[in-house]
Amino acid sequence: AIALLEAMLAAEPTDVVARVSLAELLLEGDASAETAQRVVALAAGTENETYLHGALLLYQARALQVLGLTTAAREILTTALRRTKDRPAELLLALRYERALVYEALGEKSRAKADLEKVFIQHQAYADVRARLGL
Repeated sequence: AIALLEAMLAAEPTDVVARVSLAELLLEGDASAETAQRVVALAAGTENETYLHGALLLYQARALQVLGLTTAAREILTTALRRTKDRPAELLLALRYERALVYEALGEKSRAKADLEKVFIQHQAYADVRARLGL
């Protein structure tokens, strides 16, 4: 699947569907720094135009966290969360949850809690949000 997506991107480097799919497969298969760098490069310059671009920004932020670039990850996630119209609820939950994890890593507990509470309000069983909120 990765080889096929890479071939698709060689033919059409701006294909956002292929970029999102490749980023997802890369991060799920290998959380190494080398893979994270590939994902960051794959998502470089992405604007938050559509929900697919928002998903690519999510993977870019996850890759930045793997690289220890937590502040950059926060900025990407905040950018992705600026547009909520026409975005799937599941994507918005994932972005907000991921930003809460970033806030925790940055020691910004109140911001992390605020994002976790917003996730909880929408989906009480999302990931480990209950445990993170102490419920």
